Amino acid sequence: MFGGGQKRAEELRFASRICAESLTALAEVRAARPQLSGDELYAAVIARRLASDERKARAILDRTYASLEDWGNDREPKLLDVVTYMIVSEYLAATPGEPAASQCSISPRCAASCSLMSRGMSASVTGPTPS
Repeated sequence: MFGGGQKRAEELRFASRICAESLTALAEVRAARPQLSGDELYAAVIARRLASDERKARAILDRTYASLEDWGNDREPKLLDVVTYMIVSEYLAATPGEPAASQCSISPRCAASCSLMSRGMSASVTGPTPS
């Protein structure tokens, strides 16, 4: 019983850290490049958060699209989808020896955590996807 609660607390801390890093990256990108929206904004946020290049950021964004399609969604990803993808994929990479069922339990909590953390931020974060 105690292990389960401790595990959930660790997962929440993991998700909260990535949410906070993503929101910090979002604020920095918005300040430097306010014209960005949609996929361009998301790729810039990913690149800033991971201190990576555009190619790696775009690959993560492409996998977010694929993940949404796997779940039967045909909509464009929102920033929350991108952050959720990063949380789950990074958590899975960080905990390779754990059963998949416990690894996947992080997803609903990370969405709730990110939603709470992003309150007060601009509603225009998801802006239109550039053509």
